[in-house]
Amino acid sequence: MCLVNLEDQNVLLRPISDGDREQLREIAFDPEIWRYFVSRVTTEDEFDRFMTDAINDTAAGRRIVFTVVSKLNRHIAGSMCYGNLAEEEKRLEIGWSWLGQQYRGTGINRCTKYLLLEYAFETLQCERVEFKTDTLNT
Repeated sequence: MCLVNLEDQNVLLRPISDGDREQLREIAFDPEIWRYFVSRVTTEDEFDRFMTDAINDTAAGRRIVFTVVSKLNRHIAGSMCYGNLAEEEKRLEIGWSWLGQQYRGTGINRCTKYLLLEYAFETLQCERVEFKTDTLNT
């Protein structure tokens, strides 16, 4: 799967890179972000592990972790991911999504999910796209 940028007038999704580290760090320690995740980011070591895993997994094609950038202020808003990639079966999952507090409820989540769905179905020709979320996440 090739690494691409996805964007509309509101948001830019780009493959995560080490250059995103500082802005992601600024928002990643909000415990509300990790409420429904199996893993948590509560320490610098956990954040560093999150970043290293995200960058390495993206480079290896195990999953594609995107950095979400708000076009309104050009700041990083959070992260979203294509995971459990099964190209031969034409399927993938969308999940591992999180946004900083100031970006929740602004429409950025809707825009990013649309871009991810559009690319998965129209460009990657997926036949099945699943959302991964916790049943408690209302």
